Amino acid sequence: MIKRGFTLIELLVSTSVFTIVMVVALGALLSLSEANRKADILNSSINNLSFALDSMSRALRTGTNYHCTSGGILAEPKDCGAGGSSGTTPGTYLTFLDADGIRVTYRFDNAQDKTSLCGQTAKPYGCIERSVNGGAFLPLTMPEVIVTNLSFYVTGAEAKSSSSKNTVQPKVTILLNAYTSVKATQKSVFSLQTSVTQRIYDL
Repeated sequence: MIKRGFTLIELLVSTSVFTIVMVVALGALLSLSEANRKADILNSSINNLSFALDSMSRALRTGTNYHCTSGGILAEPKDCGAGGSSGTTPGTYLTFLDADGIRVTYRFDNAQDKTSLCGQTAKPYGCIERSVNGGAFLPLTMPEVIVTNLSFYVTGAEAKSSSSKNTVQPKVTILLNAYTSVKATQKSVFSLQTSVTQRIYDL
């Protein structure tokens, strides 16, 4: 009885087929891993921006005396971006008194000529920062999210004249543009908007 084994050609063919299958499988695994990493980055970025906007909205809703400057006189609330005394240019700062009467300031930091406070080590810089009671500004957004624009539009905060009361309930509209880099050549852009009406009646 003659025992037959595999020929050299059969071994070469089977090895080649196995190699091709493994390369295809490895490529699919790497693609899934990269897609999962991108999804994690996007999910973290969206959650971070949502948290920042939600945090600002909650504080503004129960706050008073909106003022679109960093050192504004809070006893004299001012509109911005809506043709008030501050003109039609939206603010990149917003200062107000929170529910406990503490001065809070939100601002857009995109310092291009110094080390940014955003936690980002290289340009471009850009983040949302908050200061409480005149203290240091601290970032609300994570370094992976580059904020390119933060605009505050305030209406109804200031009285129309010194002798008349304001009959319009104060409202703040926040416009936010940001992006996160999934790859060096690929960006995911976010554009968010929210409006907040002061809960305490401005009588």
